[in-house]
Amino acid sequence: MRKPTKLDKELTVGPQPGREYVAELRRQGFATVIDLRGSDEDDQRLAPVAEDQVAREQGLHYLQLTVPEQELRPELVDLFRLELARLPPPAFVHSKTGTRAAALGLMAKAVERRMSGPRALSVADRLGLGLTAPELRAFIEAYVSKRAELTGT
Repeated sequence: MRKPTKLDKELTVGPQPGREYVAELRRQGFATVIDLRGSDEDDQRLAPVAEDQVAREQGLHYLQLTVPEQELRPELVDLFRLELARLPPPAFVHSKTGTRAAALGLMAKAVERRMSGPRALSVADRLGLGLTAPELRAFIEAYVSKRAELTGT
């Protein structure tokens, strides 16, 4: 994912921003920033501690919710969904390259809208989210389908 993608009026996902972009988010109408990177990840344009400071200076809510790059688990997606619902919209969610942000944002919106797993992947493809890794696609499909079962759809 090279640029931010608006999933709906309440959620935009993208790659890690720089200081200037974080400062601009409030002017763009965002209320919340959720950073999925760990503090120890390589190639950070703006460390989470500094991003938190810039976001708060702009009057934005900020949450660092570490979702390890290779350890996506259902309970982390559930926690993300809870935090996303708790924080004021609209939210900008990001990870290093934007892939984790796109995957978690997609799963949150798919469950909210009671989509099937295959339908969620179709939406991801249509939006150009770049969720192409077979293991990631399988995880998304299984997670969304399971949550649809639990909500009775």
